[in-house]
Amino acid sequence: MKPFLIFIACLVGLDTVAQTGVFVNEKGEKYTEFDYKMSSESLIKNKYKGSIYWKDTLTLGRFSVAGGDTVAKLVLLDLLNQQFLVHFEDNTRAITNTNLTLDGHHFVCIKGRFYEPLSVGKVKVLVHHSCVLKEYAKGYKDGLPESLDNDFRGEVVRKKDFYLLFPNHKLRPIQLTDYSVSLALVRHYESIEWHIEQFGKKINNEADVIQLLHFLEVRGVF
Repeated sequence: MKPFLIFIACLVGLDTVAQTGVFVNEKGEKYTEFDYKMSSESLIKNKYKGSIYWKDTLTLGRFSVAGGDTVAKLVLLDLLNQQFLVHFEDNTRAITNTNLTLDGHHFVCIKGRFYEPLSVGKVKVLVHHSCVLKEYAKGYKDGLPESLDNDFRGEVVRKKDFYLLFPNHKLRPIQLTDYSVSLALVRHYESIEWHIEQFGKKINNEADVIQLLHFLEVRGVF
């Protein structure tokens, strides 16, 4: 059974031409394949288990272009390179440094990275979606020798990192714990510890952080 092509895009670099595709093999495993054309006679293929895209199919997205006009086009959000690929009639282009609305999700671009706001208010909770390529030990995959069906060089590891965005546009990373969130807030607002203590609930997830921020804002702490 031949791999099923989900999407393929051409990316042009300074020294090489790379094609990146997301496929599904005969085992039902999704993988990202990078083809690097080093010369007219040399082609290197690297396969990583998983996908580097937020969604693997072209989805209608809305974004702004030079001049402020809003454009609606089919796009893919590339988590590895923090860019989105726009499908035009005759080619595919990589775009950065503009906000994007995709499938009901809004992404703001801050210093070349895409963040999804999870809340409204003076202090906002943002999540940064990204991924990294984790390479397997040379010649091995999951502890198996290369000769035993080792098709992948590594795997795509997805990440979700959380941040607080303050009214002065300061972006501070947080962990989803009482200590981390409290420390981030204390660094921006004096005498806030007592108000945080009145919240009376432990922080275990992003919803708890949003509730804390709303609790503080309605009491005029911010």
